Amino acid sequence: ICDDCNTPLIVNHAKIKEILEERGKTTELEERVKYLEAQLEAHQAMLQVAIATNKEEMKRLEEFLKRLETD
Repeated sequence: ICDDCNTPLIVNHAKIKEILEERGKTTELEERVKYLEAQLEAHQAMLQVAIATNKEEMKRLEEFLKRLETD
């Protein structure tokens, strides 16, 4: 039995460590992906607001130009 993890020595201790390290890396990567997805979603929301604001501004400018043309 391994003193570090109480696993029978039949099981490859190095392999167990490797698997745990890979799982840790995967978890870190998954967390990073979740963060980046949330960041992307926030940026998309900001862009949607900017687009809507720009559309409103374009309408106001078009109306202003029409008034200038009729005067």
